[in-house]
Amino acid sequence: MSASILEKTVSRGKLWGAAYTWSEAIKNHAEASHDGCCRFIVTESGIWLEGDDRNRSYRTKLPKGAESHARACIAAEQLVQSSRDPRLWVGPRYA
Repeated sequence: MSASILEKTVSRGKLWGAAYTWSEAIKNHAEASHDGCCRFIVTESGIWLEGDDRNRSYRTKLPKGAESHARACIAAEQLVQSSRDPRLWVGPRYA
């Protein structure tokens, strides 16, 4: 029996920092969205995690099977759609 995609480790280079499972990465990304450095991009073709700071940036598409967890984290963290771009889900202060 194969492990859920949420339990698999994110490939190196896809996100910054330590090795995370997809579940941990999505949850951490949702929490960090309140700081303005991270956001979710939600389109009909999928969901991306996007983040940046002064020196680097990333955009990583979620694998199939992780989108529902991302939507749940977006709701749990009470993220909102950006007024500048409705594809972006960010912390309320950055909407």
